[in-house]
Amino acid sequence: MVGSSIESGVDERKQSSSGGWVLAVILALVTGAYWNGLGNGFVWLDQSEILEGVLIVAEWSEVPALFSNDRNNPGYHRPIYSLMHSFDRAIWGERPFGFLLSSLLLQLANVALVFLILRRSKSGVFLAGGVALFWGLHPINSAVVGLIHAKADLLFVFGLLSSVWWFGRGSVSNDRAGSGRGVRAICWGGAALGLLFALLSKENAMLFAVALTLLAIQPGFWLGSGGAAKGALARAPSGDVLRALRRYAVLAWALTLIVVLLRVRTAEGVEYPSEYGWGERLLTFAGVYVGYIRSLVLPIKLSICDTVTAWSALGVGAQVQTIAAAATAIGLQIWGAWKWPWLRRWVLLFNIALAPVTQLIPVLHFRADRFLYLPSLAFVGAVVEGASLWLSGRTSSGKHKLAVGAGATTLVLLFGVRIQARLLDYRNDQSLFTAELSHTPDYLEGLSVLGRSLDQRGEHEAAGELLRLSLADYPGRISYLDRGGAALAYSYNLLARGELKEALAFLEERGDWKLKPAHREELDYNLAVAQFRSGETAAALAGFEAYHSKHPTDPSCLYFLGRAAMIEGDAPRAERALSEYLRQAPGAPDRTTVEAWLKELAE
Repeated sequence: MVGSSIESGVDERKQSSSGGWVLAVILALVTGAYWNGLGNGFVWLDQSEILEGVLIVAEWSEVPALFSNDRNNPGYHRPIYSLMHSFDRAIWGERPFGFLLSSLLLQLANVALVFLILRRSKSGVFLAGGVALFWGLHPINSAVVGLIHAKADLLFVFGLLSSVWWFGRGSVSNDRAGSGRGVRAICWGGAALGLLFALLSKENAMLFAVALTLLAIQPGFWLGSGGAAKGALARAPSGDVLRALRRYAVLAWALTLIVVLLRVRTAEGVEYPSEYGWGERLLTFAGVYVGYIRSLVLPIKLSICDTVTAWSALGVGAQVQTIAAAATAIGLQIWGAWKWPWLRRWVLLFNIALAPVTQLIPVLHFRADRFLYLPSLAFVGAVVEGASLWLSGRTSSGKHKLAVGAGATTLVLLFGVRIQARLLDYRNDQSLFTAELSHTPDYLEGLSVLGRSLDQRGEHEAAGELLRLSLADYPGRISYLDRGGAALAYSYNLLARGELKEALAFLEERGDWKLKPAHREELDYNLAVAQFRSGETAAALAGFEAYHSKHPTDPSCLYFLGRAAMIEGDAPRAERALSEYLRQAPGAPDRTTVEAWLKELAE
């Protein structure tokens, strides 16, 4: 008995030692795959969120307001996400390297946590290592790690995994005789803080309480334990662990309720209008769901595009194929979970993780690789554990072990090469959206962002065509495009190209566009500029006055206001506007000319 205990202790120390080396190799491989992405720049939403400071807090006194106000899009309450950007901005300034480095470090932390959680659940070192490695290197996650504005997914998964890791420590200590209350209190505190961190990072974490409840009610069913169940994770929880799991579910619901109430308060007045009913949204998601599984199985055509085609806009043939593929995918999961109980936990995690994007809210833009960060863990876990069970009786010979090792090495190399190729697309807006539009030509937001980027580089003709296409009508295509912002960008482009007739026609025919107040004001200002340049100075003067009343510190408006007033013969108004223009813009390059006009007005 004593001898066997000693041998068991020695084996445990050997496994712990080998586990450390395995984890170190995994982290090195993941770092190597993503290293070339650290030289990329700010792209897409990074421009507004970071460079323009929409999500940045500059003073400690501003931090509490993050938890009571939305600094992101209306209806999204992600204070931890804003804080992370603010910390990176404080440390690195406007150097994207630091922001990308923090994303990579979060990825490494998440990979390590997956490995440690699986090892704590008594999984073998190679099963735990296989899941951690292939999840860390799955190309579908290249967008989450390689794009700065996708950091919310890294953060909320880090919070969930941290919470599970602390809960695992606490539930084990419950089984150990003599464990102190202090240890358990620390573990429960860590689990609560991790979950709260996740909930304040991204709203997807709210469904974690649902998953915990299902596990707590039927742990034997979902964990695949007992009877003829096989699998490294098929362990029946002890009575103490089961009671701890139920307390953990109660804790999750309590924290989720608190955060929901906070979100309701911050999202007051936010609406999600939609012309599509629930049936249409769910059928639309059926196609998205099939596409997600296809991307996980064959991560070749990767995309950040969130434009989807509504179910009603698909042809009959496409509708039949979509329903057949979705039914097959769901049927295979049900059949597999019935036949192999160990598969149930992965099926549960996969579908719970995808639940936030099943079109249950009226926005129909949810389709992008970044939404698969947590679902991909379930997919990889199911594949690796299934493969390990299948190979368990077939790897006794050296040839089998060599074949398995060669196959795993090949897959790691293929994944690494695919990640590095994808990261090259993330260098800047031009490379990113040129790649996206090459396989999704009607990606409206991509057309708009690429057009604006080309406009800033002075390539106005090419930019104008892209911006025009971004505002075209594509029946049945639902996009996340901010139409008001895209319209504003196109109006600037028309003015930059001197297309005054087109600009006037475009700005005067906005019709019933649903515009944000800021966009409407800017479009009205651009209309006044177009009128001024076309000789309609009286109409332009009224437009400049209206804009100036809301934006008194905009020097460009003061300049046009003064010039229009001069032409209309209103000398006092012109003198006031041009004098204020010079006061607000003392270094204006046309200062000498404006001073001459003021002298002329004074005479």
